[in-house]
Amino acid sequence: MSTNKLNIDELVRKGEGDMLEFKLSFADIGDILRTICAFANHKGGVIIVGVSDEGQVAGVEVDNTTLNRLENTIREAIEPKVYPTIRVKAINNKTVVIIQVPEGVNKPYFYRGVCYTRIETVTRSVGRNGVIEILKSKISFDGIELREEVNVRGDLVEKLVERARRHRRMKISFTSVEDVLRRLGVRGKRAMALLFSDDIIFPQATIKCAAFRGKEKIDDETIYETS
Repeated sequence: MSTNKLNIDELVRKGEGDMLEFKLSFADIGDILRTICAFANHKGGVIIVGVSDEGQVAGVEVDNTTLNRLENTIREAIEPKVYPTIRVKAINNKTVVIIQVPEGVNKPYFYRGVCYTRIETVTRSVGRNGVIEILKSKISFDGIELREEVNVRGDLVEKLVERARRHRRMKISFTSVEDVLRRLGVRGKRAMALLFSDDIIFPQATIKCAAFRGKEKIDDETIYETS
């Protein structure tokens, strides 16, 4: 769920769900942290502080000290570390805080030693079997949904298909960029931006390649997105 693509007012009208939670205030910070942990273990989500469970915008008093304390508490209380995006917005002349939690790439996450996940509108702790299920659902960085808009280079997609046919003798043909991306399983995912776009979306990302002769590695290279 991207707050860049979905208006916050519309989110409030939509009501709570498996990826949206309302909190009236920061009074129960533990409950907020449990929800952040649950969203990271689930599909990501948004917490709006300053809104009642019924969707009534009450507003919340907040300053830089409050926001800094919140960021530090999140880093200290949840393991592995989670880095949500925190923004302040005015709705009907009242201040709310938007906490956007991405789906985690290092699942499972724990808040004070307990693993939480999201089931419909409820944040629940999970035991050993639940942790195993979360591990099974774990996806890699490149498999996560791409929230940013990127320009895909169709020539790179065509070149990949041609090389696959010529050098790997794969029975594959180029139909359209969209169709090939879908068949490769990268359409709308971070891998699409890493492999087929010149846009620098993840400057910290690297792609490690290696060539083998049998079990012996004969060459390797690390590709940086800024290169």
